[in-house]
Amino acid sequence: MENNMREETFGEQIVGANWDGNIQFLQDSVDKGLFDPLKITEPEHWNYLHRANLIRPSPERTILFYLEKGVPINAQDCYGMTPLHYAVRSGNYEAVKVLLEAGANPNISNQDGSNPLDLGFELPVNLNLIELLLQHGADIHHEVNGWTVINFIKEYDPNPNKELMQLLEKYA
Repeated sequence: MENNMREETFGEQIVGANWDGNIQFLQDSVDKGLFDPLKITEPEHWNYLHRANLIRPSPERTILFYLEKGVPINAQDCYGMTPLHYAVRSGNYEAVKVLLEAGANPNISNQDGSNPLDLGFELPVNLNLIELLLQHGADIHHEVNGWTVINFIKEYDPNPNKELMQLLEKYA
């Protein structure tokens, strides 16, 4: 019988600690000089705030840990994405809230011209997340390829969500 068990690498342990919110492990690793929370990947240019929501959402305490360590909040990766883009894309309301409250800019566009609000309309749409972005100054009139979110929905969705449309009109 073959044993397929392998030991987890240190990098995988960091990823697991991020997802689990195991701040004690992260801090111990920093204190021992094993882990640099300011490290940026090549060639993607991801910092740990980007990576915290890349594959699956990390809890609020993980985001706060990296903010307290001085990880740049509005850093753009090789795709022009900020940590806020990734938090929105993953549907991580708590991370979005923490990032916005810490000063994340909701109007930075990625290389495709999409800002975090635009990414918030990927299905399923989270109305609370959309409203949070709008409350923190996300530009409802931002255009991607000549379309605002409202114009796009009106043109291509024959039965738009009424609550969503009311929310968008409120901030228009």
